[in-house]
Amino acid sequence: QIISTRVDIFPEQYTSKLSIMQDALDPLPGYVIKNIVCQELLNGADLSDLFAEFDDEPLGSASIAQVHRARLLDGRQVAVKVQRPGIEAKLLADITNLKSFAKIVSSSLPIDYYKVFCELEKSLKYELDFLYESQSTYKIASAVNHLPNNKPTKPPVVIPLPITGLVTRKVLVMEFIEGIPLSKLSIELAKRNITLNSI
Repeated sequence: QIISTRVDIFPEQYTSKLSIMQDALDPLPGYVIKNIVCQELLNGADLSDLFAEFDDEPLGSASIAQVHRARLLDGRQVAVKVQRPGIEAKLLADITNLKSFAKIVSSSLPIDYYKVFCELEKSLKYELDFLYESQSTYKIASAVNHLPNNKPTKPPVVIPLPITGLVTRKVLVMEFIEGIPLSKLSIELAKRNITLNSI
């Protein structure tokens, strides 16, 4: 998933093939996701103690997590991001293998991919912690709501914020906002006959 977004350092033939990992992997069954949410947010209590509705079908399913639409008991529509079980150990092992491979074939590669994979390993540890993602989201929201001189301004984009008290390392509940995934933006712009130069 991470490699697919780094077209600046990895060849297009790899990034294009790996882009499916951004939001189109086979999803985990709804009951598995609901069980994780119950354990993480409700200490094993029933999902209905927190949610009025929880869609079984995910909005997207990526390599690290999948996202489900839900409605809280107070009526707010939310997106629930749930980390795939066991994914942390698997991804960190994959990075270790990639680092080893990069060392072995380093003389045949155009850049030092060992260093690249070391940096990816560092960023992956943050990606696997939704508490960190929650903090980062608040920082980004604050940044787009202020000018460089710190004066408030109308933000150019809307940042969906985490719901206070509903975030753990493996589950992130945030405001739901209708939109187009970035991975599908170029297709959607083409459908509407919009070019980036015209924006």
